[in-house]
Amino acid sequence: MKKKKAIIALLVILVVILLAIGYAAISNQTLKVRGTAKAVVADTNFNVVFSQVGAATFADGTTDTATASGAIDTTDATGRTAKIEVSGFSKIGDTVTIPYTISNNSVEDIGAQITAINIDNSNEDYFNVVVSPRESSETISSGDTRVENVSVVCTQTPITEDQTATIIISFTAEPVTD
Repeated sequence: MKKKKAIIALLVILVVILLAIGYAAISNQTLKVRGTAKAVVADTNFNVVFSQVGAATFADGTTDTATASGAIDTTDATGRTAKIEVSGFSKIGDTVTIPYTISNNSVEDIGAQITAINIDNSNEDYFNVVVSPRESSETISSGDTRVENVSVVCTQTPITEDQTATIIISFTAEPVTD
């Protein structure tokens, strides 16, 4: 009888353990959410453009027949190309300056920093091209602007033939995020 009671007790304990395991298995369920997230590049995320070109100003003593103009290139829908046209310089020291406004039209949290300005001047013997201020650590916040002044200076007086230069100025703008 003792054996029978021990077996019954053991069976009761075993049944209780099995019920506990079964209850735990039934009452505990794990739910999972699985998927992916993707952020895509949009053209407007980082968008630095020329927004305005100011009037040309000539240095005192510049030849009266000198003309100059700057404009945003309307053939470039991005607004990232501007033009400069200078003519009529006739002596050393003739100088013109044109202000170009650069706007940061990026989304709210992306600033822009002008990290490089490269000047390609095909006739450095007769023309000096200067951009001021040069690149700096100053960040142009989204919605803000910065003016870059482009100056062209005649460095020699042409004597026997007209002189021409092709000028290309590249501003490198890099995104800045906090």
